[in-house]
Order: sequence, then structure tokens, then C-alpha cells
Amino acid sequence: LTDNSSSRISDHIDAIGDRPLRDVLKKIEEWPVTNSKWEAPSWPIEELLGALRGNYNLGIVVEQWVGPDDKNSSMNIIQLDQMPLGLPSREYYLKASSERERKAYHKLMVEIAVLLGAEKKHAETEMEDVLNFEIRLANATIPEADRHDAGAIYNKLTVQELKNLVPKFSWLNYLNNVLPLKVDEMEPVVVYALPYFKQMGQILAETPRRVVHNYAIWRLVNDIIPYLNGDYALKLSEFRKVLLGVSANRVRWSQCVDLVNKKLGMAVGAMFIRDNFDPSSKETVHTFKNKNQKTPTFKIKIK
Repeated sequence: LTDNSSSRISDHIDAIGDRPLRDVLKKIEEWPVTNSKWEAPSWPIEELLGALRGNYNLGIVVEQWVGPDDKNSSMNIIQLDQMPLGLPSREYYLKASSERERKAYHKLMVEIAVLLGAEKKHAETEMEDVLNFEIRLANATIPEADRHDAGAIYNKLTVQELKNLVPKFSWLNYLNNVLPLKVDEMEPVVVYALPYFKQMGQILAETPRRVVHNYAIWRLVNDIIPYLNGDYALKLSEFRKVLLGVSANRVRWSQCVDLVNKKLGMAVGAMFIRDNFDPSSKETVHTFKNKNQKTPTFKIKIK
């Protein structure tokens, strides 16, 4: 991008403001912290969590994807794991030495809620509840040091079997709000964080719906903040200075490149190879491969 075109794009983003974020919030329900008269809907929280995963690619409370089965790569299967947290690691939530970062995280929650219409004192209380909820979830997660052996944490179950082990979470409701096709109780799934899920179900059952709803929407809002300018960028910059020691937010072109690479990585890779590799190189590789396949093998006996 030229300096002029980059400036025009930035001016356009400034003119739009936070309207895209507000439009998203209208589609998926209000953020309770911005409405003191909010009432819990009749539908279960699993519907919201599933919609956020299916429509916005956010694994909140539960991380879910479909991919090759680790023990049978010829078959794709639904896979479930503990969620990525709002802060870089679970230690930020649990260690006394990270109190400064937790306070900055809470401050960011409150300031963003106020920008979206919340009353500050009300937001401070509600976001304190949200942070405490996330601390409980973080405490339930399995440390990464104990997750290096994927085979040791691999559990293949049916949805019904998972329901029997974690009865306080509606797995079928969640999955059918994530996936484009309906699944039933006999659908196989691979679970990588069964101890976490057992505690997660209990934590959800013990937590008021308003707190869980506030948390889910906060994670969506927090995911969108980096793409906004103005006051949102300023608040995020202040938080990053405490968390990472740098105040500058990523430049727009870098965000765009990162998004394209994440969402269209295979396509970008194919374009790079097509533009930068001589077609004859492919033929050379095939020739080398064919020669190796024809080379006889010998068995050597050691006496």
C-alpha cells in the first residue's frame, strides 16, 4: 500500500468507528454489562458458545475443530480441547506475581464496556465477576507441560459417553450450533482435556448465567478490538504496555497479512510456489522419487 492509500483506509476506518462491533453485538444478543435490566434468555448457554465458535471461530469455554484423527489419519473427526485463555497463559491468572497484569486486564474490560455504553461502577463489579470466572476456568486447565504427549491425553468417545462423563454441559446442543450438519449421541469425538471438561461443567453450573454471558461476549469483543481505531486502540495500547512492555499496536498491513495467512494459508502457499519455483523443479523431484523407488534394497545379516 502507498502512504496515500493507507491513509485513506485509516480515515475510512475512523469514519466507521465501532459500528461493525455494535452490529455484531445486536445479532448475537446484548452484552449484559451494558444493560442493567438484562434478563437471561430461555435458551441454554451452549447455544451462544456454539454460535460464537461456528460463526466467529472463537473457542470460548470449549475449543472445537474437525480434523484428522491422531490414531487414524484417514478419517476426520470432531475434536474437543480446553479453551485458549484471554491472557497469554494460565500462569497470568494464578500467580501472585501477575497481579499487575490481572488488574490491567480487568481495567481493559471495564474501559471497553464503558465505551459500549456501560456505567463505570456497574462495569467494574460485573467485570470483576467475569475475571474471577475466567480465573476458575484457568485453574481447571491442564498445564501445557503436562500436555506434550498427545497420546496420553487422547480420549475417543461418543457424544453420549462424553455426556455421561460431563453431564452438566449440553454437548449435543453445543455441537449442533457449531457444525453445519446435525450430529447425534452416537457421533464419535476425540477429547484432549477430559479433566478440564469435568471441572468446567461444574463451574458453569455454579456460575450465574449473567456472568457466563458477560464472559462469552467479552471474549468476542476482545477479539475484535485490535481492528478498531480511536479510543479502542488507545485502551488496547495501554493494556499492551503493561502486559508486553510495548505500547504500539500492530500496523494495519501486518494485521491484514496475518489474517490472510491464517485463513487462506494453503492458498497463499500455493500462490508462492507457483510464482517462485521453476516448474522443472517439480519434474526433477518426481524423477528422483521414481529412481529411488526402483533402487533394489539389500538386507545385511550381522553375525
